[in-house]
Amino acid sequence: GVDKQGRVTFINPAACRMLGLTPESVVGRQIHPLIHHSRPDGSTYPLCDCPTNQTLHHGGVMTVTDEVYWHADGHAVPVIYSTHPMVRDGRIIGAVVSFMDVTERRALEEAREEARLAAERLARIKSEFLANMSHEIRTPLNGVLGFARIGLRDHPHDPAGRLFSSILESGKLLLGV
Repeated sequence: GVDKQGRVTFINPAACRMLGLTPESVVGRQIHPLIHHSRPDGSTYPLCDCPTNQTLHHGGVMTVTDEVYWHADGHAVPVIYSTHPMVRDGRIIGAVVSFMDVTERRALEEAREEARLAAERLARIKSEFLANMSHEIRTPLNGVLGFARIGLRDHPHDPAGRLFSSILESGKLLLGV
């Protein structure tokens, strides 16, 4: 929780563990410069753009799904958070910020995306292989079937004609494959 000036009034142990902080090192200090000072790319995150600051000045609940807070050791912690105004007698007196570390969720999403791209690549390779194999089989098969048609035409009623007919039936099945 933060007061109207953005100073921490309370923080739970789970939040402290996620950010490498202690309640004593946080309570009474401005939260923005402590954990939200920079954007994910490392550029400065101005206080005026901060959703928690927006809630403190304008009210309303704000939810952010793609953001980072900064751990005490300097590494970014991907978070989803919501900030809710605390109102007393019609005036905003502070805000409560709820957040969760989504490091594992992001890693799973990235792994899922990589798997999807790999599956698409494999499907494309499979299609290319089948197209090439189809061409490689059809070209000589059409020659064999052409000779079988000629043989069947020239020998429709003798034993060779039955063999040519069998070649044509099997060839048509193979072309279907």
